[in-house]
Amino acid sequence: MAASPVMPKDFYVGRWDQANIPIKFRGLRLNDYEPSHRTGEVAVDAAKKFINEFENHYISSKRAGNGEYPSDRSQIGKGMLFFGRNGTRKSTLATAILTEVQYISPSYKIFYVRFSAWKKALTATFDREDSERTVLAKKLLTLAEQAHLLVLDDIGQEHRTTSGFTESELHEFLRVRYEAAKPTIVTTNIEPDLISNVYNDSFGSFQHDAFDLYPILGKDTRLSKE
Repeated sequence: MAASPVMPKDFYVGRWDQANIPIKFRGLRLNDYEPSHRTGEVAVDAAKKFINEFENHYISSKRAGNGEYPSDRSQIGKGMLFFGRNGTRKSTLATAILTEVQYISPSYKIFYVRFSAWKKALTATFDREDSERTVLAKKLLTLAEQAHLLVLDDIGQEHRTTSGFTESELHEFLRVRYEAAKPTIVTTNIEPDLISNVYNDSFGSFQHDAFDLYPILGKDTRLSKE
């Protein structure tokens, strides 16, 4: 991979804001993540590999048009799924990966969104009349859809209805990104084997195609003073 272009500091400050990264995570890099369990160490090693091989995961439309694909196509569009209890710094690790990928190239588009916020924005677009609320909602959805790398934080915590709306929309959104060779990093408190119970069987099967799965165990750091 070619050397990363050096951009002025304010460029990145602006990018963290545009990417919707929570203020407490802005500028944090992979070396700032401190695993509280050996599973976190495994996840960090996997994150380093993902970052170093990002060009095997994300394929731009230009590369696709030129027929430029990696020799191992199994990684195209594939992201990462971190699961574990609250407070194991899954979100910290996920946003650090966003930051590292942005440093690889200023042309990469990154974005962060909590799934509850994504769902709220989707619901807002159903308003019959355009308003500031719907305009902002459509902008968020567009940024999430177009991001070359997206962090979708905390799936499974949102309120679900008997209609299955949330389940189908989540599955469709992630599948569209995967098929467009735009990887997604997902965090959740739900064990992968139980995701089918929360969403559906097709999502449970799809997750194995779209993500490499990593448990992040350990104590709840939110309850400690570290």
